[in-house]
Formats: sequence, structure tokens, C-alpha cells
Amino acid sequence: MAKQLFINNFETTFIAPVKDAPTSGTPATELDYGVLRISDGAAGALVNPAPGDFYVLTAYKRSGTTESNVEILRVTAVNNATPGECRITVLRAQEGTTAQAYVSGDHLALRLTRGGVENFAQVSDASGTPASAIGVTPAGGIAATNVQAALQELDAEKEPAIAAGTTAQYWRGDKTWRDLFADVRAATLTGLSTATNATIGAADTVLAALGKLQRQISDHIGAGGGVHAVATGAAAGFMSAADKSKLDGVAAGATANVGDVTLNGVQTLTNKKLTGMEATNYVKFSSQYHAGNQSGAFTINFANGQKHLVGLVGNSTISFSFPGVGSYLLLLAQDTTGGRSVTWDGAGTPLFFLGSATAPAISTGANTYTAVSVYYNGATIFLAVSKVGS
Repeated sequence: MAKQLFINNFETTFIAPVKDAPTSGTPATELDYGVLRISDGAAGALVNPAPGDFYVLTAYKRSGTTESNVEILRVTAVNNATPGECRITVLRAQEGTTAQAYVSGDHLALRLTRGGVENFAQVSDASGTPASAIGVTPAGGIAATNVQAALQELDAEKEPAIAAGTTAQYWRGDKTWRDLFADVRAATLTGLSTATNATIGAADTVLAALGKLQRQISDHIGAGGGVHAVATGAAAGFMSAADKSKLDGVAAGATANVGDVTLNGVQTLTNKKLTGMEATNYVKFSSQYHAGNQSGAFTINFANGQKHLVGLVGNSTISFSFPGVGSYLLLLAQDTTGGRSVTWDGAGTPLFFLGSATAPAISTGANTYTAVSVYYNGATIFLAVSKVGS
């Protein structure tokens, strides 16, 4: 939008004659008609206006206190590039005046003119303008007949000030403060679907994610990703390899409804002590601990039980950990493939083989066993190997 520019107390003089009529076919750019030369003292005050903006200057002659030959000019461009002068691009004969001829030394000033004053907004422009000039959707929303009355009407109908709520509240459509967390907790899960147990994705809505999660729980889907109604050693997901091995071993040797078992000649040891040893420790020494199927390097920890069973499913390096001085038993079982080798590792503890200077051979046939007797005196490991079914 074009804007008239103003400068306080601006006045200067022409430094070259000004023609009252153009002498070329391009009067807008003709020097001394469309482009006027004025004192370079004006250069510090006049600046080149932005496109569409302008100054309004009054040119005149002065003799004593009498002014004559008044012409109003509109300045659209200012050029201070030429040393010793300031050039202004003007529209001549503005606001009903006529183009005049001037000589060097005649005057030019920024004065208030009728055209400039009429650019200002008038009080009557707002108060007297019909209210119909205001765009209202839907029509008829304002009853006032003029702008001033319409503004007063709108002010009276404005929304009352809203008192601040708390940081945990929100302003609801019924114009009340509500507790956000209470409303969220009380929201019903309308639209929740448990139709799919697919993996939850970043693009899922909260309801879709909850539905998938519920279906995964119902279908017993674990890390393996498969659906299974009962957790078994054969199903991927919920159980580690060691746990599945234990579960399969128990299931294979279990007998339904055997009831309580009585060992003839053995006193029941429930809650009894064996010379400073708790009954739970006795159980460790009187039962076999299944260390699972193993390959590669692993450690037999006899703190889990005096008797260990381990399945060989690959070539292995076996080291030991002992709860203290004692005799221990280890049973090695080849898998259905067989041929699995064993290397014994004392893990820094001296290890000797009974009846052999080197490590004795184990049973390597498929589904064969090797019984290993281990004695630990607190500083040295003594190991004896007996093949079974080789």
C-alpha cells in the first residue's frame, strides 16, 4: 500500500533551472523537467522511498516575504549518487497546480498540503460508515447501523474474561475447566479392536496398539513370534533354551499320579539338618542337576548340585566351579549325531587325570554316555573318566 512520507522542517533550493514543459518524448526521465537537481544538502534528509511510497514537496519563488509560482510536486525517487547534487524524480503539477519554471536558488520545501491532509483517516470515516459495509457471516449478526455503534455492540457481546485454571486442566467446549488426567483415565475404549496380533508400529493409534497387545497376550506370542496356547519346550518365545531343555527332560521322565515316594531305609529329611548342613543343601547333593544342552566353552558350577547332567550338541571346552572341597559327578550325554569332543580346562587350577597322563577319551557314539568323577581338594582338580555304552 502506497504511503506518503514526511520530514520535519525540510527545505532546500534548486541548483539548476527547471523547465515548465518537457522538450523530449520522455518527460518522466527528462533532466530538469521530470528529474530535478537540488542542493546536495538535501541528501542527508531525503532517502529513496520504497516502491509506491512518495514525498510531497512545494516549489516556489520568494521575493522578500512574498512567495509566487507555487507548484506541488510528488517525489517518487531520490538519487544521491552524483557528487555535489541530489536528483529527484517527480510528478509535476500536483493537486491542481500548474508546472512552473524555476532558476537556481528558487525554493523547495516539504509542507502540509490539502492532498496530504485528505489522505488522513477522518473520524466520520468510522462513526458514519454504514454497518452494512462490515462483512458479517451469517448476515444480520450485527444490529447497529454504523461502524461506531457496531464496535460498541461487539464490545458488549464479547466473551467474558476466563479465569486461569491449573496446569492439569483444559478448557472444554461447554466452557468449563476440566481435569485432563481424570477425563483421560475415565475415557472408555470405544472402538478398541483385538482382531490382530501384529507388531505395534509407530503409525498405530493408542487404541490400535492396545488391541494388538491384548491379542498378543491372549495368543501367547513371545519373542519367537509364533502363536501357542500352552508354553512348551517346543514353542518359541517365552522360554530360554536351558529352560526348555529342563522342561522337556521333566516331561519325558514324568509319571502321572505317582504320589509320594518312600525310599526304604532312608529317613525323611524334611526340615532336618545334616551336621551343620541345611536340608536344601542335602537336596542338591541327593539330586541330579540338568545343565542343559551345551557346546563351545561353558562352566559346570557344582554349587547347583553335586551331580550334573549335560548334553553335548557340539565340541566343547569344560571348566569347573566348586562350592568347596568334595567329590562330584558329571554325566556327559552325546546327542543323536555323536562325535562331540571335550577339552578339559582347569581355568588356572591344576588339573590331573587319574590313571592317565593326558586327557582320557570319552564315549563319542550317538546317544552314548560318559561318567566323570571329579575330586577337588581346594587347590587341585582330580578327574577320572569312565565310558558308558561306547
